[in-house]
Amino acid sequence: MDVTFSKLRKQGWFDEVAGLLLLLFTAITIGALLSYRGSDATWFQSQAEVHRAANWIGRVGATIAELLLQLLGTAAFLLPVVLAVTGWNRFRGKSVASSYGRLLGLLALLASLATLLDLLYGSIRYGGEVFPAGGYVGNKLAGLLMALMNPLGAILTAATLLAATIVLTTRFSFASAAERLGEGMGGTLAAARLCLDRLAASAA
Repeated sequence: MDVTFSKLRKQGWFDEVAGLLLLLFTAITIGALLSYRGSDATWFQSQAEVHRAANWIGRVGATIAELLLQLLGTAAFLLPVVLAVTGWNRFRGKSVASSYGRLLGLLALLASLATLLDLLYGSIRYGGEVFPAGGYVGNKLAGLLMALMNPLGAILTAATLLAATIVLTTRFSFASAAERLGEGMGGTLAAARLCLDRLAASAA
């Protein structure tokens, strides 16, 4: 029987398998990052005194975590969210263009976050090792912004780009959030004023 990728896609098998693999890699990435130890041997460096990696995913996990932390710094912890969203979309059978278009947007969000973290914090210590807060990517992009403007301008630009990518990729609305926050605060203030009025009336 002739089985091709086009037939698999039509039957939904290909999308489901691709989605499951992405979700599997999501779980592996989470475990690798949460259990990262700088003393673990990786594929990049071998430590003779280490016979078994402490990482929950083993040496593969230690290598993945080391690579992601070097590339993205603290922003690496957002990568599982990117993988999970893309994997879930593929598993549900959404179009490839939609899934990978969202993926590109989320990767832009990652880069913006890494840049802002590097500008704000410089470096971090995690798992016994020191990394640039935004990793290699954030460090380079932050350096580019710093070459074009002063620190405050670079931070404002990176924050604006991060907010824009959040709106584009998650459909989150800062305007709606501000309205709801204002309504909530208005209700709280009204209730507080009513309580004060009642206390004043009872005291009189």
